[in-house]
Amino acid sequence: MAALPAADVVRSLCITLEREDAIAVCQKALVIAKGCQSVDDLRSLTQQGLEDAGLPLKLIRDLEDYLNEHNAKSAMSSISSFINYSLRPTLAKSAPMAAYNMMVSSYHRHTDPENWAARKLQTAWQSRQARKRRRLAELVDLEAFQPEVKHSSSEEAYLLRRRRAEARLARMVRRWQERRAQRLAAGSATIVSRGKLPASPRSSQAVERLARTLYVGSDDIVADHCLKHSEGKLKECEVVEFLQMTIGDSSEANLVAHRFVTLHWLEDVDDLELIEDHHWNDWKIDEHITKLLKDKLLERTEDKVSNWFKSALSPVSFLWSSSPGDAADALVETVEPVDAPGQHSADASSSDAQRQKRSGEGVGGPKRCQNFAAETSPAAA
Repeated sequence: MAALPAADVVRSLCITLEREDAIAVCQKALVIAKGCQSVDDLRSLTQQGLEDAGLPLKLIRDLEDYLNEHNAKSAMSSISSFINYSLRPTLAKSAPMAAYNMMVSSYHRHTDPENWAARKLQTAWQSRQARKRRRLAELVDLEAFQPEVKHSSSEEAYLLRRRRAEARLARMVRRWQERRAQRLAAGSATIVSRGKLPASPRSSQAVERLARTLYVGSDDIVADHCLKHSEGKLKECEVVEFLQMTIGDSSEANLVAHRFVTLHWLEDVDDLELIEDHHWNDWKIDEHITKLLKDKLLERTEDKVSNWFKSALSPVSFLWSSSPGDAADALVETVEPVDAPGQHSADASSSDAQRQKRSGEGVGGPKRCQNFAAETSPAAA
């Protein structure tokens, strides 16, 4: 598989996460700061290296998933190419395979001569067509490298000039696209959003205060861009509601929400599982809030696991809680064949009678327990 540019990978992931505004700064953080030009360069970076580049945790998680998927596809592609282009031709030319093909051909020749003849003609026709295609390709290559010495008409000269002009324009467009991608990666291209008014001085001052509180410097281009783009406003998502229910609506909760949602794009509650222990210390979050959130997340995880076990064990819950007689009756009724209309009432009455008899006289039944208690009582003695 061809190595994709790292800028294109970052662009597709940001578009998937609906963060088109952060494409340029994320590309700059990876391509310029870390020198990642292709997927192979991204694969050489660790999670700590990606965090040092200033990328959000959600983008890092999606980038790791993409790299794992790309590695799996590359491995499968290499295995399939080895089998198709190395192993199969070698086996086809080997003596055992040639002997096997001769035996199969001889068998078909004696059992079904018409089918065998059709297969031989088809193979010969395919080989002839393949040879023609190879000769034609060789002639085309020779004509492409030979200089044009023949005198052509005006129409042929016009078509030739047109083809050359189109090829030249295609090369110019390709070079322009490459230069534009480099400018975007370097952050020199500015993204102008139509219909959006510039931020007011009051909102810019609020963003600056928020950046100082969250310890975001000007060198952290991704976090600084995310704060400026949000204009100090929180995005409505599950994490904001979860924090308001857990911590409450306070200034500390607002700062934690900005840290999670605005800077690291953690919008789902399940995304909070990406936060590790060193992140709480690096972000300088209060110990009381850290302990409260960790306990709440642990409780939520335990509830999810218990609900999963309940749903997985629900088919056998009836057999586990019922008596042996009821469980056997339930199994018999599930596999019981459909009887004739005249026999259904009689079978139903007989099964009810057997069930009553089992409940009264079976092992552990109430009537049997009453008789045992009467026999062992002191009055009876």
